[in-house]
Amino acid sequence: MKRIFLLFALLGFCTVYTGAQTADADDNQSWNDLQITVPINEQFDFTLAGTLRFGKTSRS
Repeated sequence: MKRIFLLFALLGFCTVYTGAQTADADDNQSWNDLQITVPINEQFDFTLAGTLRFGKTSRS
């Protein structure tokens, strides 16, 4: 009986705080990974890697 009460109390506590998280309606972002590899010789490749983000800056 105590385990069931503890389970329901924990579930109720978690659902109260998940309702506080809201998403912006105009929050559109695109995260793109870019990797460029150039072979130098048979044993060595030169690689550049990066991430590009397009969208609005985050609001504080």
